[in-house]
Amino acid sequence: MKLSDIQKHWDVDCKIDWADAGKPSLRIPEIHNKYLKLHTESRLKFRSMERELKVLIKFKHDYYNGDLNEPELLKEYGLEPMQKKIRKPEIERYVYADDDVTAILAKVEHLEEKLKYLEQVLRQISNFSFAISNFIKWEQMTNPG
Repeated sequence: MKLSDIQKHWDVDCKIDWADAGKPSLRIPEIHNKYLKLHTESRLKFRSMERELKVLIKFKHDYYNGDLNEPELLKEYGLEPMQKKIRKPEIERYVYADDDVTAILAKVEHLEEKLKYLEQVLRQISNFSFAISNFIKWEQMTNPG
């Protein structure tokens, strides 16, 4: 699920009907489960993308270092043999400017932001019961009888 979709769902799920504050507390486990599943799926995808990025960075490092000479492998990745000798201190700059690396890095960064958002949502859900309890106590205190 995209971050914008998660945000739309949370816009609905975060609302509490204060007229009947007891009912929302019954939905807390259901809502928590919904966002915990999304968080877990996103975290697994994030870790998978991180591994993919590490493998790609190593591959690109070997390529820009001139260590990849196998024509089949180069053809598989749509690369031409390195014609230019790149100095070792500059290789990292080439690797992180590579289109394939930047594309995966952007996906990893997006997933990282999605995880941060979901963590905040889960934290807020954990605080729902306290907010509802405080509201009920406030109502009892301000409207005795």
